[in-house]
Amino acid sequence: ESIISGAALMADSSCTRDERRERIVGECNAVRQALQDLLSEYMKNAGRKDMSDPLDKAIDHMTRKTKDLRRQLRKAVVDHVSDSFLETNVPLLVLIEAAKNGNEREVEQYSQVFTEHANKLVEVANLACS
Repeated sequence: ESIISGAALMADSSCTRDERRERIVGECNAVRQALQDLLSEYMKNAGRKDMSDPLDKAIDHMTRKTKDLRRQLRKAVVDHVSDSFLETNVPLLVLIEAAKNGNEREVEQYSQVFTEHANKLVEVANLACS
């Protein structure tokens, strides 16, 4: 469940593209189903000395679905990074320009934009490191 919870946080992020969000949710559901299937096969094999072929298949299926989810999460992080870091200097440049012009109202407005952009960069950097 902690894997699914972490994936849900990524899916719910404001930076996550709609199509990526849908894929992450779909992969989360597939991982949940694969885990249920694996637990079911495990219970059927409880007390046996040798694993059955269906249990081996359930383990392989769970592994594949987990890898599929991880792939979607990595793609989401790449999306976040590329979307956030493409033009990182624009908020700073407009803030500098407003300050040069002595326009206090614009400086206040663009400082808010700059702060929001900086916070978003920190959020994306933390996602990339997790």
